[in-house]
Amino acid sequence: MKPAIARWCKIYQGRLPFSPEDVTLDTFYDRPVGFIYTFMLGNITFCVYDGPQGTRVFYMMTQQASQDLNNPGNGAVQHDISTPVSRDTITSLLKADSGIDYPPDQVAIYPTAKFSSLQGGVMVEAGGIVPSQAYRVITFTNLDFVLDGNGQMVSYQH
Repeated sequence: MKPAIARWCKIYQGRLPFSPEDVTLDTFYDRPVGFIYTFMLGNITFCVYDGPQGTRVFYMMTQQASQDLNNPGNGAVQHDISTPVSRDTITSLLKADSGIDYPPDQVAIYPTAKFSSLQGGVMVEAGGIVPSQAYRVITFTNLDFVLDGNGQMVSYQH
């Protein structure tokens, strides 16, 4: 598991709220289902898939992001719909992580302030997007993440 965690942390270096050294047996929390291993890194839930499809980081969410992304805000603050990184940076991160050159119609970029109280951030969805964009097909190649207004990763799923 350590090599997969180290590789992932290197791809997102400078954007993560922890280092690979923080993922230890002391931070191991549970293996609730199948091949998913859960670690609690302070207020961060971090999960690694280790199964027949290989080993990879599967999920990460900060406690604050879980609150901000599920709160539309109260309207007292004007929404900041800027994004902290360019589309080129996003597609570079996606390629480095997955090895896939997602076609433009398979990368959706949403300013987080349009739907949550997370101002100036970006939600990225890659893979499984149908032409109507009415829904997504869940596949092993889907990759999603959220960066806050400072470009720091606060949520991830692959």
